[in-house]
Amino acid sequence: MPGGPPVGESPSHVSIPRYDVRLSAGDGAFVERAELLDHIPFTPRFLRRKLGRGSTEGLVIVEAAGDSMEPTISDGDLVMIDTTDRAPQDGLYALILEDALMVKRVHRMLDGLEIASDNRELYRPIVLPKGRMDEVQVVGRVRWLGRVV
Repeated sequence: MPGGPPVGESPSHVSIPRYDVRLSAGDGAFVERAELLDHIPFTPRFLRRKLGRGSTEGLVIVEAAGDSMEPTISDGDLVMIDTTDRAPQDGLYALILEDALMVKRVHRMLDGLEIASDNRELYRPIVLPKGRMDEVQVVGRVRWLGRVV
């Protein structure tokens, strides 16, 4: 999912590309392609103050699918991912595990990584020991969520 150059920038707003990719907030969804749908505008002030960012480089927006991240992320929510932030710490990340693109809560442990859903009643966490860390590819950190109410 390339960030691509923003379209229609002005001093009052910058644009972040939105792709037709759906991040699974369930058991995982396969990604076949990433088609650019449109761009969503944000103010440069918002990027600086809320995200600590001076540019849109590496930022992409995709849609979440499923219920595993309820109540934090719901089916159909928009998720902004910083694809330049790929070193997993504690937080929400887009990642690929077993060929599935998903959004999960990551918790760094001394002996590995816990990949968990917020909806723990329905979805069990996955624990990857250090020796299996190559099985997960971090796409980027989730930086912003948008939803229709």
